[in-house]
Amino acid sequence: MVCALVVVAGTLIAPPPATSASAFSDVPPGTPFHSEISWLATHKISTGYADGTFKPRQPVNRDAMAAFLYRLAGNPAFASPNQSRFVDVPLGSQFFKEIHWLASSGITTGWSDGTFRPLQPVQRDAMAAFLYRFAVSPQFTPPRAAAFGDVPVGVGFHKEISWMATTGISTGYPGNVFKPLQAVNRDAMAAFMYRTASQLPPDHSLPLIPVTRDFRLFPFSTSAFSNTRVGPAIRFASASDPRHSTFRVGGTNVNSERWSISVQQASQSDPVATVRADAGGTHSIRIPLNATTTGGTDQHMSIIQPDARTAYEAWGMQRISATEWTARYLVKTDIRGEGMTAGARASGISHLHGLIRKDELKNLDINHSLAIGIDNAQLKSVNNGTGVWPARREDGDSARVYTGNIPMGSMLALPQGTNLGTLGLSPEGYALAEALQQYGGHVLVRSSGVTLYAEPAANQTQVRALKNDWAKLRPLLRIVTNNTKDNVAGAR
Repeated sequence: MVCALVVVAGTLIAPPPATSASAFSDVPPGTPFHSEISWLATHKISTGYADGTFKPRQPVNRDAMAAFLYRLAGNPAFASPNQSRFVDVPLGSQFFKEIHWLASSGITTGWSDGTFRPLQPVQRDAMAAFLYRFAVSPQFTPPRAAAFGDVPVGVGFHKEISWMATTGISTGYPGNVFKPLQAVNRDAMAAFMYRTASQLPPDHSLPLIPVTRDFRLFPFSTSAFSNTRVGPAIRFASASDPRHSTFRVGGTNVNSERWSISVQQASQSDPVATVRADAGGTHSIRIPLNATTTGGTDQHMSIIQPDARTAYEAWGMQRISATEWTARYLVKTDIRGEGMTAGARASGISHLHGLIRKDELKNLDINHSLAIGIDNAQLKSVNNGTGVWPARREDGDSARVYTGNIPMGSMLALPQGTNLGTLGLSPEGYALAEALQQYGGHVLVRSSGVTLYAEPAANQTQVRALKNDWAKLRPLLRIVTNNTKDNVAGAR
């Protein structure tokens, strides 16, 4: 997962030893999942019905599921909004607070039509997704073989269902099936929640309150466009849209040691260097003695300062001595912000957006969108040289040399229904595919060929595996048509 969190308001309920007591009249000792249901009652995660029953074989509705997870989280402090984000959950609705906590925590996004459908039963595949996100999307690479015969690799929620199987949260049904579209009954829900809580440490982090995110490794706020998951209402251009054929023209690259971004992390013991930039002024910056730029004439480098907040982005950076550098362009960036005020990329935003970091590749866990570079014959100049959001500008010669039909800033993504299991992907390629499904990619750079970017410190064997699989995934990407500043990644 991308950050370590601590619980500030709300303490995860840990499972107690099994009990022989009966909390509900219709769940006597010996009933399937008796201990798990008793645990729910003990911790008031479920109070049952007014007649003293639990109704174990009755399906769980989505509003009740929100309430169960909220209570499992320890009833964390949460201020209900003054306006509902779901058209079918008006103010005053039962479980209004719990449903909006679920949404604010990123555990649910609702439906593409703006509804939550509170009285609809929860399907087993959706339950898997809820619990996986409740566990703060733990680092997990699904096995190449499907865990269940009816959940092939690449289908919706395959990863989350595989996680449940691997951790023992779900064993499925006889015949090695999971029945993903079947409603979850209340007794099975009790078992799933009990086992989920059993898998997590006592101080498990909740999704709601991130306080120790390492911005040096995972820059920018969770609301930044590059850290925003694809929304439920995402829309794609038709398969016949000419931009798709344009995007498939030319070579496929993953730049790393050359024409990428070198990231340097300075400490208080590093010397203070004077950097004189042709554009951007003169700055005093701590720079490690062994700092190097990327190869190629761009000579990009980002130097993160010891405060873990400030980064200096440079283009055309050259060392004169240990304490003196020059640059063609230099800009100061707050890596705890949105990364949108300025940047050393042609698109006018931070060049840290969409960069694949070495630890992400090592851990096979890329939790952000990808920066994509395309060439002049693919790019199109629009909006007086500012591109489309999130781009803020284009290359200075764009009006003259851009001859294609894809604006700077365009978003592409891998549709959720793509069957990844048929593509023969490496572990690196699978991590890349999941990032492209969950976060997408944005055209932010002019390059030769259709290019992704990994920092030079990344393992080059893994970078080569990425390049091989990028060639397989690239033709499957689709242009997103409703990504805007007010509707990031098709949120609605």
